[in-house]
Amino acid sequence: MNRKIKTHYDNLKVSRDAPDFVIRSAYKTLCQKYHPDKTSDPHAPEIIKIINESYAILSDPAKRKDHDNWIYQER
Repeated sequence: MNRKIKTHYDNLKVSRDAPDFVIRSAYKTLCQKYHPDKTSDPHAPEIIKIINESYAILSDPAKRKDHDNWIYQER
């Protein structure tokens, strides 16, 4: 089955081969955009939670490797 899965890379809008500094920059940019104190978007708290979770995974080398393995298995 060739279905599209949503990954932490998708959540941060970066490519799978993005270096750490790109992931960190994307995280900071999205946090500024969706921080509940800086936007009137009613979904901002949910979005920030997703962004934080994605960054926690992708900024940790072991967790990132596990996530990459999961992606490989799903595709």
